[in-house]
Amino acid sequence: MPRFLLIMSDTGGGHRSSAEAVRQELLAHHPEAQIEIADIFSEMERWPFDRFADWYRDLTRLNSVPWGALYHLTDGPRAYRTLESAIWPTLRKAMLRFLRRHPADAIASFHPIPNHSLGRALRELRRPTPLVGVAVDLVQVHAAFWTPDLHRCYVPLDVTRRSAMAQGAPGTRIEVLGGMPIRPGFRRALSLPIDHVREKLGLAPNRPVVLLTAGGDGMGMAKRTAEELARSVPEAQIVAIAGRNRQLQRELAAIGAGDSMQVKGYVRDMPQWMRAADLMVAKSGPNTVCEALVMGLPLVLHTQLRGQEAGTADWVTANGAGVWAPKPKDTAAAVRHILRSPPMHAAMSRAARALVNPGAAATLAEGLWQVAYERPQRAELALATHRLGRARRQVASPGA
Repeated sequence: MPRFLLIMSDTGGGHRSSAEAVRQELLAHHPEAQIEIADIFSEMERWPFDRFADWYRDLTRLNSVPWGALYHLTDGPRAYRTLESAIWPTLRKAMLRFLRRHPADAIASFHPIPNHSLGRALRELRRPTPLVGVAVDLVQVHAAFWTPDLHRCYVPLDVTRRSAMAQGAPGTRIEVLGGMPIRPGFRRALSLPIDHVREKLGLAPNRPVVLLTAGGDGMGMAKRTAEELARSVPEAQIVAIAGRNRQLQRELAAIGAGDSMQVKGYVRDMPQWMRAADLMVAKSGPNTVCEALVMGLPLVLHTQLRGQEAGTADWVTANGAGVWAPKPKDTAAAVRHILRSPPMHAAMSRAARALVNPGAAATLAEGLWQVAYERPQRAELALATHRLGRARRQVASPGA
């Protein structure tokens, strides 16, 4: 019975979302699989690693300048290897304990930072467990992603593949998925009648719906953007989703736009909200972007993290699926223009659907299944090779 360990971190919502999408696809096609999703930093149980998710949220504030500086400072193969070597003595025992706690036939890392240390620890434990790297950023790949210990790499796009190769990853180990691994619920939601979904969610069926999001942690100028949308696009129903940011949720609720605005915190039925929408105003998070593209939603992107999200807005706009409008007034103007131009809306919706592979999670799940299935064969081959070598040595040295 194959065992899978899917490694992620709650630094943003994309790592967990991608891992969960793959878990669901694995179980749909191979219900006998045993699958664990582990937040590696919280399980380190050692300062400072167990605080990384909290620090990430702090560093991505202030227009993500602190995070961008740290990202670029460490974004080079030599720089990251030096950094990882320096922290390995502190991390070693916790990493070995983590792997002993989660035995697996295949490990998939959905976060670049632990890849080098995971490879070191597997070698020290002398485990033949294949380690697979999954890039969950659309354009940029940080230098932490690639290590020679990766058995295989999965990336969303050709441009991501080029970024990985620039960091040293050989093209022969990289497979392009054609998009991010998104949960199968998004594909299923496409078949739902929009009127029924809107009625279920408390939305009027005959008014356009604008979905405003700011990532799982509620980043960006969502409050000012919501105010401008409520003022400038009065014909629309605005659904503002604040994620885990409770302060932002309170601020959005205080706008008091009446029937024109619904305010939500963290939601678990995002496929239904996207199905109900005509357009999405969002941060440039790769999972959110690809979910919207699969649903055929034109995108108005208002925020982009420095570092891993750089280039995402350019990629979306260059392919005709959205616009970049970081200022609230520009955001509202773009929304107004798209909603009041049906031909433009239809063209952007077609471009969105053509841009990504909605079955990327299923492709990745099947690839991981093959990796786990091949492991016993590799172990048998290694054992046979070892026995053959020992027999040859005994023949060459009969007196031994």
